[in-house]
Amino acid sequence: MTDFPSFISRRSLIFFDPHGAAIQGTSREEPGREWNVAAEKWYEQYPDFMKVYEAGGLLFGTEDFQGTLLGSILISYQLNLFSSLSKIIK
Repeated sequence: MTDFPSFISRRSLIFFDPHGAAIQGTSREEPGREWNVAAEKWYEQYPDFMKVYEAGGLLFGTEDFQGTLLGSILISYQLNLFSSLSKIIK
């Protein structure tokens, strides 16, 4: 479980941040954000994050993934203290 689910499908990387607090460009009113993986240079800027999807078959550098993979952001203990989800699932 995560407060910040993400998925990659075709050329898009999508994040959901229902709190509007962790993902730049999101808010409670608009909790989702989408990027084009190649155009936004995710592999160059965030190589460690993109490795999250390798277990599902995404080869590093793939710009048009023919499938959909779910990912999650692991959060720190400090951020977890403020997590709405962790308060529900204890």
